[in-house]
Amino acid sequence: MFLWFCFILCSALKFSSQQLTGLQTTPKISDDCVCGVENPREKVVGGAELSWPNKYPWLVSLAFLNGTHFCGASIINKNYLMTAAHCFESIKAPDFLASFAAHNVTGFTNRFPVAEVISHKNYTRTDIGLFFDIALIRMKEPIKFSRNVQPVCLPKKSFKEFNNLFVAGWGYISPAGPTSDVAKELSLPPVTNEKCYDFHGDIITPYQLCAGGIVSYGIGCARPGYYGVYSRVSMFLDWIYNNTQDSSYCLPRSEKPQVSTPLVPELTTAPPIITTTSSSKPISPPIGVNENNCGIEGNSGVKYPWLAAIFYNEGYFGTGVLITKKLMLTTGLNLMLLKNMKKLNPQNLRAVFGENGATRKIASIEFHPMFARKNVYDNNFAILELNDTSSENSIPICLPQLNTRLFDRTQLKTLSWDFHNSQFELKEGMVEIVNRIRCAKERRWITGSMICGKSTSTTDTHLGGTGGPGMLRFKERWYLGTLVLTVDSSNNIPVVFSDVRHAVGWIYRKMKQ
Repeated sequence: MFLWFCFILCSALKFSSQQLTGLQTTPKISDDCVCGVENPREKVVGGAELSWPNKYPWLVSLAFLNGTHFCGASIINKNYLMTAAHCFESIKAPDFLASFAAHNVTGFTNRFPVAEVISHKNYTRTDIGLFFDIALIRMKEPIKFSRNVQPVCLPKKSFKEFNNLFVAGWGYISPAGPTSDVAKELSLPPVTNEKCYDFHGDIITPYQLCAGGIVSYGIGCARPGYYGVYSRVSMFLDWIYNNTQDSSYCLPRSEKPQVSTPLVPELTTAPPIITTTSSSKPISPPIGVNENNCGIEGNSGVKYPWLAAIFYNEGYFGTGVLITKKLMLTTGLNLMLLKNMKKLNPQNLRAVFGENGATRKIASIEFHPMFARKNVYDNNFAILELNDTSSENSIPICLPQLNTRLFDRTQLKTLSWDFHNSQFELKEGMVEIVNRIRCAKERRWITGSMICGKSTSTTDTHLGGTGGPGMLRFKERWYLGTLVLTVDSSNNIPVVFSDVRHAVGWIYRKMKQ
């Protein structure tokens, strides 16, 4: 038979009963119930299998007192639900009710009061992600189990390998669209931590897990080529059991079921559950992690005061962007080539801001710690520290968050320099994000730290040298999305950019030093 385990927040895994040896013995066990058994489908119409209400009887809708759904949860025993801590940053137990056996949350009235919300003491929302994002909800009265109200199984600590994750809930139907009124479901493939690291960077911790598509936080909504970040429940078992000592847990059933449990049908639009709330929907883009005056166009004759031309000795070397008063971000390949030739000396580099030629010297250079990890273009970032912060017109560009959205066909403004007779002129252009999978057919070397684009104009967009920014405008501010990595766009081959979201964790730590 197959049983369902809540392996990560907002998803479940289906395992055979033969895989359950060594189940945790720390919690108190109840012998009058079972966990992880889905309801059998009730009907088949015209031979086409349909999804059915209450298929997952542990699925819970959390709603405000006015009936508005805001988060999902899972039943883990008769007294407790498990959900995400970010649902309760500004919400207390008296502010909401829990709905069991809910399918269509519109007008659903079968709601029950909760006694307490227990968020993990280390829960943190930062500009680069959510950490220890797990919470327990203690109900005021014990939950009455029935056909449509049952607990999900918790995993043992050794559960590490699996085939697919199954997501269910009332999340966003499309990245910028409304939430679903009815519960939906989706099967997602697992992703190794190494592969996830390639996309999200070094903010992924052992307490998290990745799967195909986006649910907990990340970019988009179950999109091909993008990975969702989840809280790994197996890493929180001690915390869960210590905070639920007044309750007992159901064991998985060992005998075969009367009805086989089919695989989850494929959906083209699937929302997240548990970790999705109206308050946590990512904006495009959110406020970044640098100064409050970032991204504001200049009023002293320099339209984009964060844009710099980098010179090595007397020759133009590339483009960089100011991210704080004293730090500049650029691509690292050309700098690394100089380093390998033993010619890299910060004293030979200078940054010229604006067409008025305001010059600042470079004090130090730091490469991304995973630079060239898979190939010379991978994690292609370098931070240049400037000698001083004296320039009054030094306005940095805003940085993105991890969940800043760069969907296919998102348009970015590009900036670059064009040189004629020792004079340089600012060039502006527009590029459109290209699907990563299609781009990889032409650029087989791209990794998760890169993103592809193509010009939206009839003539080629001038990209100048490497390091030029691809920017998004949001609420009168400019946000950095990408840096130009390759400038060859001949034969309609997409241009490759370094995806700045991938380096935000490293940048943030550097800014805090």
